[in-house]
Amino acid sequence: MKWYPPKPGFDTGIQVYNCIVRKKVPLVLRRKNLATLYTCGPTVYDATHIGHASTYVKLDILRRILQRHFNIRVFSVMNITDIDDKIIRKGQESEKSWKEVARENEEAFWRDLKSLRVLDPHIKMRVTENIDEIIKFIRKLEEKDMAYQASDKSVNFNLRKYENYGKLQKISTEAGDNVDFALWKSAKVGEPSWESPWGPGRPGWHIECSAMASKILSANIDLHAGGIDLKFPHHENEEAQSCAYHGCDQWINYWLHTGHLRQHGDTEKMSKSLKNTVSVEELLADYSANQFRMLCLLSNYRNPMIFSRDAMEMSGNVLNKFLTFLSQAENISGGDRMLPDDSFLQKISETIEEIDSHLRDDFNTAGVVKSLQDLMGFINKDEFSSSDLGFVHLVKEVVEENLRNFGFDLPGDKEDSDSGADSVLLEKILDMRNEFRRGRDFRAADVIRSGLKEIGVEIKDHGEKSSWRKMG
Repeated sequence: MKWYPPKPGFDTGIQVYNCIVRKKVPLVLRRKNLATLYTCGPTVYDATHIGHASTYVKLDILRRILQRHFNIRVFSVMNITDIDDKIIRKGQESEKSWKEVARENEEAFWRDLKSLRVLDPHIKMRVTENIDEIIKFIRKLEEKDMAYQASDKSVNFNLRKYENYGKLQKISTEAGDNVDFALWKSAKVGEPSWESPWGPGRPGWHIECSAMASKILSANIDLHAGGIDLKFPHHENEEAQSCAYHGCDQWINYWLHTGHLRQHGDTEKMSKSLKNTVSVEELLADYSANQFRMLCLLSNYRNPMIFSRDAMEMSGNVLNKFLTFLSQAENISGGDRMLPDDSFLQKISETIEEIDSHLRDDFNTAGVVKSLQDLMGFINKDEFSSSDLGFVHLVKEVVEENLRNFGFDLPGDKEDSDSGADSVLLEKILDMRNEFRRGRDFRAADVIRSGLKEIGVEIKDHGEKSSWRKMG
């Protein structure tokens, strides 16, 4: 299978692993200093576990590196799968509507990501709010003879008509219809459905991301991210149907896949179906968000990651060494020792160069951590003196800058943490107000709007959705 770097394009100087050619290749963007990113979000049928969370924390780190180290603005879009067999089943088991299950777990998902300091995507998209877009997408595939209606009234993608299947992962299509996949699933008795040209039903899993990503980001996207378990069949099917829809050879220029999270001694990935999960709430009862982020940093984003008490203690020890250094560097005093020649400045310069080199090498965050540790080790902290202050504070700045670039909450950053908590609370209030609006209780909605305005928060309504901003 062939892969094509964007032309014309802008070479970032970064090497990134490409699963199509199975090697690192130059990261070339279609627009200078701007990358488009689509991330596969969760199917919201249950609480977020740390296997999911590790994917979003790792991808958050990559996004921050691009933005803060390489000055590449990342335009981020994420979907929420809010209709699915598992959501319907969970509703039946809990005697709730499928909508309640989806909304409750979606709200919890965004709260969990905020608690882990994961940046919000610029655009969040729900499947149920894009049914018309998905139907249009399928209709066009049908018009191109790339889709057909099966005997059960579902609509399938016709792989016999598509020549480049197996781009991300080698797969045989000799079985014909047996490997065709559903674009539209015909309605079952008692399940939610939407009207379509093929009769009542709902979208297949793979089509939703293609339709929603194409709606916002069009026919060619720089980066598409998700866990390695999505590589096949989900991402393979996305690429196939999207190339067929747009009439192109390459829809996504770079696929970013994060490694599985496993518990110590467990050979399987962490997943709800295996009942070996740890929720984000359970994680944060024992460890800090910083500690979990450090665990994610200490391996390449593509590699599997082990979660265990020993692993978390190790990441905590690494984190504490950084925090101890920053604290000591802030409080050194006394002495009149002078440093020999310019060896200190030379070491700082070399470390800065090493960090840049590591990050250009497929975002080697573990290498950056090691370089920063070596830089701190170059200083004998027991012999700090007043004459060393300028040098030590320069090292402190280098350490702090890189940790903040990775998304750590450092001493003195309390204002940012409070702001994050405020955002979570405001989003909850906004959700509650929108429930009133949907129920046509506009008086209650206006009372909430007026109350928020009194504390400096302005609400704007956009159809059925709303946004907020702090005034002044």
